[in-house]
Amino acid sequence: MSEPTTSEAAPPKKGKGLPKKILGLPTPVVLAGGAGLVVLLVILVRRKKAAASATGTAGQACTDANGNAGQTDASGDCVTNTGTTSSTTDQSGQPCTDQNGNPGMSDALGNCVTSGGLSAAAGSTGGSSGSDGGDSGGGGVGVTGTGTTGTTGTTGTPATPAPTTGDIAAPAAISITPYATYADCSWSPNTAVTTWHYQVLEATGSSTVIDSTCPGATVHMKLSPLKAKTAYRFRVSSDSPRGNWSGYHAFTTKAS
Repeated sequence: MSEPTTSEAAPPKKGKGLPKKILGLPTPVVLAGGAGLVVLLVILVRRKKAAASATGTAGQACTDANGNAGQTDASGDCVTNTGTTSSTTDQSGQPCTDQNGNPGMSDALGNCVTSGGLSAAAGSTGGSSGSDGGDSGGGGVGVTGTGTTGTTGTTGTPATPAPTTGDIAAPAAISITPYATYADCSWSPNTAVTTWHYQVLEATGSSTVIDSTCPGATVHMKLSPLKAKTAYRFRVSSDSPRGNWSGYHAFTTKAS
């Protein structure tokens, strides 16, 4: 009995492979263009996601390039109380104007560098300026002025002192001996008195004939000059310390 014959499977037909041209262009060029298109789409998708992520961080705490605290806005910029700044952007080399209006260039931290030195960036608060030092200048020597000498005024009539109340009582034992052109006068001593004040007035009116002082140890005076046959009044008080006036003592000089 003969064994059945087995038919062997036919080998698969080889495919034709990729065509040499696609749409009239060489196949490698088409494949390379397609790959580039895929990469571009991936980049666009990633940027869109990054923009959406940045938008989602609006209101988040941040610190700008100058170290100022703030919050991010919808564009992802850090907004502080000094203005809107980017916390990641290198601002060096950008034209700027400092707080005094001087033009300059910003450094990497956003500070405005002018010819006068480092200044605060526009919108930020600058430091207070120091006070100027230096010694004050010395005063000049003044020039002495010259002027005319005024005329001597006339001697006025001494006013009659008003009776006063002081610490020293009026002297007692007043004695007056009149002569033609003078009078001898005396009163009781007082060791508390350093200066006496005495006056001779006309009998009527307020004209003062003699108004003078003498040391406290002196209690005897010569009242001179006086007119003959003329009525007068005399009084005395302590001048230092202030005392009370004595009463008036009337007398009349003798004929010459």
